[in-house]
Amino acid sequence: MKKRALVLDKDERTGELISSLLEREGIEVHLARNAREALEEARKYRFDILLVDINFIGSEGFKLMEHIKAVQSDIFFAFLIKQEVPAERAPSECVTRRELDEFKREVRRAQQDFLKLLHKLYVEGTR
Repeated sequence: MKKRALVLDKDERTGELISSLLEREGIEVHLARNAREALEEARKYRFDILLVDINFIGSEGFKLMEHIKAVQSDIFFAFLIKQEVPAERAPSECVTRRELDEFKREVRRAQQDFLKLLHKLYVEGTR
């Protein structure tokens, strides 16, 4: 059976990036932009993992986790912590092809590190 993940992130671009990474790994992904949408999804579908933007931690985030745990007691929670790319490393600031290629390699390494960590937590951690 295909694994299913729910990604809760207010930032649409981040949610779509994470979704595309997970989908490449064969995971079905549902996106939610707020706690209400996440809870609605949890009531409709069975998820193996909930990836939550760390910014949701607080009263809204904890209440959501309690509600989802009540609906799906065996769901695995993971928290997303985003790090901004310094302006001097942003692609628009790269002046040479070499610098742009290095920036792309850094992004690919970060994606690979994310997937390795997720695999370790999600697959190996559920054995």
